[in-house]
Amino acid sequence: MKINGGRLDQSFAQTPSGETRPFASDRFEGPRVSEPPGSQCGFCTPGIVMSLYALWMAVPEPTEVEVETALQGNLCRCTGYAPIIRAAVAVSRYGSPAADPIHREREAITARLKALESTDRIVTGPAGNQSILPADLDDFAACLAENWNATIVAGATDVGFWVTKSLRPIAPAIFTGHLAKHFPHLRAYWNRIAGWQVRNMGTIGGNIANGSPIGDTPPVLIALGAEITLRHGATRRAIPLEDFFIAYGRQDRTPGEFVEEIAVSLPSQGQRDAAYKISKRRDEDISSLPAGISGTVANGVISACCIAFGGMAGTPKRPWRQKRR
Repeated sequence: MKINGGRLDQSFAQTPSGETRPFASDRFEGPRVSEPPGSQCGFCTPGIVMSLYALWMAVPEPTEVEVETALQGNLCRCTGYAPIIRAAVAVSRYGSPAADPIHREREAITARLKALESTDRIVTGPAGNQSILPADLDDFAACLAENWNATIVAGATDVGFWVTKSLRPIAPAIFTGHLAKHFPHLRAYWNRIAGWQVRNMGTIGGNIANGSPIGDTPPVLIALGAEITLRHGATRRAIPLEDFFIAYGRQDRTPGEFVEEIAVSLPSQGQRDAAYKISKRRDEDISSLPAGISGTVANGVISACCIAFGGMAGTPKRPWRQKRR
């Protein structure tokens, strides 16, 4: 609960049992997810119902494409998805989301959550097993300087696996998901990263700082000449993103430092960019090879080009021979 507890601060949680109304109600005349063949073994049903409920609240009459996008983070081995998609597309027969109890209570719930907002640092848990929510970015920098061995938790899309699969202790944990402070070629590429739900939780900073050689974002950002700002307390330093990755599992980040900013220049005239991802499945899969390409073309001649790959070495990097040219 440490991970979920910190991320759920000032949030409202809705359980699958409460979300099944549009998909299981006897008043719903269309096909229902809760009955065969929409639900067979039942293992994936709660996640599917939650995903479809969120879609229905935003899009009362979804198309098949919108349903498939919403289901990207759910794997079903029994149904082949067809009956699930039919039930989701037919959900508009149930009625408007405006009639849903949660929708009607939304303003009241939002007001109650607003009243819980705090401008102070929040610390929960006993000494040695604490969850910390900094008040703002400056407080985060101070907090990390005080707790240099802390685990930074943003979306927990990676850290969550450390806890659930490796039983790795992460205390103290500093949560940053609440802190808030034109590249069209990336739109399709972003949609290849994980599923809809994970994209809403994960962060680019976390994808970089974790240092995975098959991370989706570093190659495309390296190709675009990205620069990152590392911060320790009030001290900052800027380095090219490609220099951040030293070796497998090693980054140019000292204890107490965090990735504060990622900077990418806007496209120049004649700049052509592309991003590719090779994976076993098209959706909801880890990259086998992510690639970013950026070049400048004038009069049909490439005057400059930068290519970066992931999954080809212990770190995301540019091909050595291409880099020399």
